[in-house]
Amino acid sequence: IFLLLLLITTASFLNAQYVYNDYDANQNETFLGWENNPVLVANPDPTGLNTSANVAEWYRTWQQYSNVWADLSGTIDFTTGTVFTMKVWSPIACDVLFKLEDGGGGFTERLQTISTPNQWVELSFDFTGEASGVYNKVVFFLDFATYTENTFWFDEIEGPHHSGSLEKPLLAADVQDNFE
Repeated sequence: IFLLLLLITTASFLNAQYVYNDYDANQNETFLGWENNPVLVANPDPTGLNTSANVAEWYRTWQQYSNVWADLSGTIDFTTGTVFTMKVWSPIACDVLFKLEDGGGGFTERLQTISTPNQWVELSFDFTGEASGVYNKVVFFLDFATYTENTFWFDEIEGPHHSGSLEKPLLAADVQDNFE
């Protein structure tokens, strides 16, 4: 039984998504923007897929490649998962480009389409096949490659751990279920 519990705990720990920012209790990474930074606001539509209290609001300017990004303190480890997810509330149907950069000009990216505006949707970006230990920046473009000004809301950005992410050790002192 102990071995089974240990295997289940280890498997769930390894497959757990890292919360980059949920704009509530887990604000582990700071997201900035070009030309405007996202700001923490009360959820304007706490229904459907996202009933959390707070979200990020981002005003997208007319610049074709306006984006939101986070510089990470380490490189992404795809052995802990390959999928990034995020929730987005968009006033329009549009494309969302999710990009990972290495700081030296290298990158990989995935594109998803929001086909249902004016409600929360969850987008998934699968980076299966990408190498671990390469990318240290997360960038996304809402309404990619257009010149339209709009306000977007996003929340709960999760994905694989990165080498600089703080993880709670399996046998941390505050763990209540200590089987030793």
